[in-house]
Amino acid sequence: MKRLFLEITALNHKFTFCLFVFAFALLSVPPTVAAQTLFGETIQTMKFRLEQDTSLLPQLAVRFAEGDTTLNINQLSLLYYGYAINAEHNAQSESRILDAASSLGRREKFEDAINLLDNFLEKNPGSLAALLERAYTSWLVNDSLGTVNGYKKYYQLMEVPMQSGTGANLKSPIVVSSVRDMELVMDKKGYFIKSQSLLNRNGHKIYMLTCATEAEPDAKKYFYFNVDLPLGNR
Repeated sequence: MKRLFLEITALNHKFTFCLFVFAFALLSVPPTVAAQTLFGETIQTMKFRLEQDTSLLPQLAVRFAEGDTTLNINQLSLLYYGYAINAEHNAQSESRILDAASSLGRREKFEDAINLLDNFLEKNPGSLAALLERAYTSWLVNDSLGTVNGYKKYYQLMEVPMQSGTGANLKSPIVVSSVRDMELVMDKKGYFIKSQSLLNRNGHKIYMLTCATEAEPDAKKYFYFNVDLPLGNR
């Protein structure tokens, strides 16, 4: 009987120790982008919602493409981050397509550039860089309606990264779905990028940008961007 009691006691101690080790391990794991909150949701929550309702993102894309100005910040957030959340998202491939579209525009192959951008936006309507390039190309071919509608969509979606964080410190970085968007956000804020450094902080990939304004090019200001999504840290 005494031996049985000692064995049970030993098992209890082992179980307690295992729980302690498990809890310590959880606390020791660096938080990822999935733990961040964006407009009341985490990336993990967004991903779960999109997996549970596969029609949600396409429906938002259609409304956005039609110029629906009633989309709220949470819906726009799903549209902006939703495509980058997908495990099959290939940021490098998208970057090459955008470079190609820009190159076609510079060579005045506007029809080819527009077709390439339209195909791109069908697959990822939440791309700020593609929306901007499409609006600009519309302007180059004197398509006034396409220009106005294009820039409206661009600035409507720009509100997502602009409101995702202040960018003033590591505690409140601006969260982007594409590395290209850092320059677009800074331009919207009235700054240009002088230099950038990639940091790893608590499991997050953070770009620290050294920026300045045209009026005061020697006055440095620092901004922080969370680039977990475009760099594959989902």
